[in-house]
This record gives sequence, C-alpha cells and structure tokens, in this order.
Amino acid sequence: MECKKCNGTLSYVVFDHHVDAPLNVDCWDCLSVLNEKDSVTEDFARLLAKASPQKLAQILATFLVNKYHVEQEGDLSSVVEITKSKDLMNALALCSAYAE
Repeated sequence: MECKKCNGTLSYVVFDHHVDAPLNVDCWDCLSVLNEKDSVTEDFARLLAKASPQKLAQILATFLVNKYHVEQEGDLSSVVEITKSKDLMNALALCSAYAE
C-alpha cells in the first residue's frame, strides 16, 4: 500500500507562508513504518541467532527454492548450477536478492 501523503517518496512538498516558498518535508508516516520494520527485523534476527546454523540454512534454502520455483515457472536450473559449483558468493547474492 502506497502512502497517500508522499506516494512512497518519503517526502512531500508544503507551502511555507513565512518564507513564501515551497518546502520539502519528510513523511513521518512512512519513516515510522520503516523504523518499525527495521526494529522488528533486528529483534527477529536476534531471536533467530539462537537457532543452529543448519536449521537456519534449511529454512532459508526451502524459502529460496520455493520462491524461485514460482517466479521462474518451475525452472530451478540456476539454483542447481550454483549448488553444484558450490559458489557461495552467488548463493548469498541470490538469497539477498530474494530477501528484498
């Protein structure tokens, strides 16, 4: 859902009658939502840090393969290629891309 004040730009223009000019103002509605998301993400990460690396890796792999399968209409060849080549950097890049 896009903000009605700023249309997702995180700021909007208001006219300041004291200086007779338009001013760019931060959209506190959107910034507070972003702040809440960051806070929840950090708290959730702290909780997940207590889990075993194997369990986290399994959850992340399941999420990624399921999401990739849907987006690529069943073609998992890129994920298979990364896995077979043991290319950790591309695996992490793929995970990061899907996290966004």
